Amino acid sequence: MKVFIIFLAILIINISFLVHQGDMGRYLRTQTTVKAIAEECGAGAALFFNEACFGDGFLVAEPEEAVRHIEYVIDEAGRTDPYLNGRQIDYHVTFFDDSFIAKRFANGVRLPDQPFAYPFSYVDFNGKEIIIDVPSVVVTVNIEQGMKFRMPFFHTAPVARSAMYELKPADR
Repeated sequence: MKVFIIFLAILIINISFLVHQGDMGRYLRTQTTVKAIAEECGAGAALFFNEACFGDGFLVAEPEEAVRHIEYVIDEAGRTDPYLNGRQIDYHVTFFDDSFIAKRFANGVRLPDQPFAYPFSYVDFNGKEIIIDVPSVVVTVNIEQGMKFRMPFFHTAPVARSAMYELKPADR
């Protein structure tokens, strides 16, 4: 009987470890996926600048076009990625350009503009401080629900990743 009880205890502990490993692997894959989405959104958003102003030597963002690109990337990722299926994906994007007005959006809604001057100390929506000294785009992608572990005593924070793209002209 003693051997049977010890066998059951070891079996339960091993099953708990296997469940935790599976959940942790899924959590890490979700973090990697959200990081890739943030990078794709940031890289795409950095491409949308006003051509006329660029011809005059200034980098001025076209934020409405960039937000449409970001929404497309997030919609496609939420639809096609099995780790994000059915989850709400939120994003925040801030454009710093040569107009010296930070244009901010949250889930497609324009937030109040904020004047700034280079160098500028910016705190993103995750609470991380970034020094802005050239025209830049900062994108933060969040999954609010966070990952659910099957073990009741493990809890995680929401999955959030940021990406920043700087546009450095040759003369700066």
